[in-house]
Amino acid sequence: MLIDLTDPAPPVKERPGARFRWVAAGLIVGIMSTAAVTHAIDNSHTGAPREPAAASPKVSTSTPSVDVDTLRAAADRALTSGTPNGTLVVSNHAEVLSTNNGVGMRESGALSDVKHPAASYSMLVYCAGRGRVLAILRVGADIDDTIVNCEAVPQPARLSLTSAGGSVEVRLTAVDDETVAVSYLIATNH
Repeated sequence: MLIDLTDPAPPVKERPGARFRWVAAGLIVGIMSTAAVTHAIDNSHTGAPREPAAASPKVSTSTPSVDVDTLRAAADRALTSGTPNGTLVVSNHAEVLSTNNGVGMRESGALSDVKHPAASYSMLVYCAGRGRVLAILRVGADIDDTIVNCEAVPQPARLSLTSAGGSVEVRLTAVDDETVAVSYLIATNH
């Protein structure tokens, strides 16, 4: 006898609600089995419920508190003392970056709606704190990036690129588990 595998099998008629009953029965059996196994484990060996284990001492994983206002002030002081070479495109006061969600954002970014002309662009980044930040500057299709080391007294980190022009995008991302404040300015030489 030959079986034609190209013919689809006729559909199986299923009674309304049959699938639901099987799924419900499976869930009930699963829940009851879990409860029985848990009860058996809790009452193993003695037949009496086990005493809860003594609580282990909690280990603190929090980092020392950071004065965010001091970090912002340090980054802004460095920003105002920085001198751009050329025409200032944008200046951004300190933003707090952190991998700790309660303190600040992990990443910050800005994208200009204005199409900037072909030129050489430079970005000075100031980072206050202890940690590192990934800084990315994009103008049109051209990109430069660097890892900025944060310090108590921020020193400028420079990104430079020559671009055919376009919108300007800045992206700053906290790299380490530290809270930092980052400010920057972008200048252009036509």
